[in-house]
Amino acid sequence: MSWWFYRRDKDGKRQLWAVDFDPIISLIIVSLLFALISPGLKRNPIGFASVLVSLGGIIAVSGFACLLLSKISLFRQGIWISCGAKQMSDRNARLYRVGYALLVCGGIISWLFSRLIP
Repeated sequence: MSWWFYRRDKDGKRQLWAVDFDPIISLIIVSLLFALISPGLKRNPIGFASVLVSLGGIIAVSGFACLLLSKISLFRQGIWISCGAKQMSDRNARLYRVGYALLVCGGIISWLFSRLIP
């Protein structure tokens, strides 16, 4: 199995990159993470949930930092109100999307595990 990416070289021509990927590796990584996390969860579930809520907050704050860093280029151009990544460079647009993804993931993690804490 492989992931396919389209890239542009220095001349602007599109090139297809095929990166080999073995899906079994992702299964092994998830299994190892579960094996590391499950003993702590079994011993102290409330304490473990509070740690995960804090982790979700850290992820959300890092997402906000990514959004802010991507917006600085627009602020320097005098564009104070904008929606989306249309006016950003490719690098800043990627950072913008990563920031939103981190915000959503951090919020979901915090919300899910805050339900476990009494």
